[in-house]
Amino acid sequence: MKINNTIMKIQRILKKDVSGVDVRHLQNSLNSLGKYNVKVTGVFDSSTESVVKAFQASCGLKPDGIVGPKTLSALEKKVKENNVATTNTTTPISSNSDLNQVVLETAKSFVGQKEISGNMGFKQSFFQRLMESVGWKKKWAWCSMFCKLVYTEAYTKAGLDPKRMTKYISPSVQQTRNNFIKAGYPIITDWKQVKPGAYISWVSSSDRTKGHTGVLVEFIENGTKMITIEGNTNAEGSREGDSVAKKTRAAVVGKGKGLILQGWFNII
Repeated sequence: MKINNTIMKIQRILKKDVSGVDVRHLQNSLNSLGKYNVKVTGVFDSSTESVVKAFQASCGLKPDGIVGPKTLSALEKKVKENNVATTNTTTPISSNSDLNQVVLETAKSFVGQKEISGNMGFKQSFFQRLMESVGWKKKWAWCSMFCKLVYTEAYTKAGLDPKRMTKYISPSVQQTRNNFIKAGYPIITDWKQVKPGAYISWVSSSDRTKGHTGVLVEFIENGTKMITIEGNTNAEGSREGDSVAKKTRAAVVGKGKGLILQGWFNII
């Protein structure tokens, strides 16, 4: 994928204790300069503040640790001067396959994240803040909201407006399914027509008001199985698990034990 050197616009003032995708952009851009080492978490913590102050001082700006228009302008200038390509840049998408790859890379970056028992939060604070930034709330099952986070981050990294698609994703998988269909996204049942990064829809065999979802990575074994990345899952494949995990699942529509595969949505 070709990436240019224009920093994505940050729409608000960034300072200590805020979080979100734009903070990740900031941290990536600081790291791209080659003399700072900021942990990319999406949370504007004390270490990020310290690096921002150092950067501001090096540019002759007031070292207050607050990232406003002057600091952003100086940072964009420095990134361009260094001719550095980072994930905090606008990515010209030449085809859907490029965006699919960004989605998969984003989903894989969250594998291993774990919840606090009972859907009460997440063990890594940065991940909880990111989940909250897309609308997740405590006690909610979070498989669908995890997908919303993945697509939000991927679209943003690619320089696209994520709301044009993520507005259809709700905490309920079945409601999300209905939203996509009403918006003109057909549910696909032929695996050969499904693209990597698709939103997967399962329904519970015991309660059809409930379901599960994940992001499709690829099909294997002639389309009879698929590799997925899912939130709110576990080693047994439950819809009430505690982790983000990479899974191998049956890919036969209309069949399944516990969870019945309904199909896929090519929403990219």
